[in-house]
Amino acid sequence: MDEYEDFIKKIIVKAGKLTLTYFGKVGVDHTKAGGVNDVVTIADVKTQTLIVNAIRKRFPKHGIIGEEDAKINTDAEYIWYIDPIDGTRNYSKSIPIYGVMIALAKNDEIIISSIYMPITKELYFAKKNNGAYLNNKRITCSKFKTFIDSNGCISALWHKKRKKIHNSIMKTIQNGSIYISTLGSMAVNGGMVSDGRKDWIISESSGIWDYAAPSLILAEAGCKVTNLKGEKWTLKDRQMVAANPILHADIIKMIKE
Repeated sequence: MDEYEDFIKKIIVKAGKLTLTYFGKVGVDHTKAGGVNDVVTIADVKTQTLIVNAIRKRFPKHGIIGEEDAKINTDAEYIWYIDPIDGTRNYSKSIPIYGVMIALAKNDEIIISSIYMPITKELYFAKKNNGAYLNNKRITCSKFKTFIDSNGCISALWHKKRKKIHNSIMKTIQNGSIYISTLGSMAVNGGMVSDGRKDWIISESSGIWDYAAPSLILAEAGCKVTNLKGEKWTLKDRQMVAANPILHADIIKMIKE
């Protein structure tokens, strides 16, 4: 595990520095299936290539799944999950809200992960059963216990399929209020919930790379991490709810009603 820790910390910072060399200089190179909301820059491709090459050199028998069409040896015992730039739409508009995410799974269980914010130089790291850290300092999630007056994060992309969740939130707060951020980056959202700056997150996405790294960091910071049904989050899920156990129970109840 020490070998993986040393590797992931070094390569994610190196990748983050590479994104900075392109930041503010490149726009959208092309779009994927999601159209205007699913964009790719040359920096995404270059950054993922850097990470993939480093993994293949250091751990040639490991598998890799990366956002930019990287699928290598996906039946391997160890698989790396990569999101080279999480928040690409922000990045392509020179909005400094994005992060690099890398996680390693053994037999479909995340055992080590990291998130790096190149702009703010914030390095999140977690190892299974060893806590979560921000720049080498132990972090814990928020202890806030009520949904009313809480400060949370929700997926930036809104559409009709998410109407039920939005309606549930409005019904729950009624005459009260909450503060919600839609930052367009699971890396940033997940980081801030894990270190207690935000109280909760409700997220839906199509990519496992959006959740692999934050899932472990959030859990090791003391969050309960599940899918929208309240079931323990796994690599098969493309949605996530995370908060301290008391607040999490209220959120799941709200979603189910």
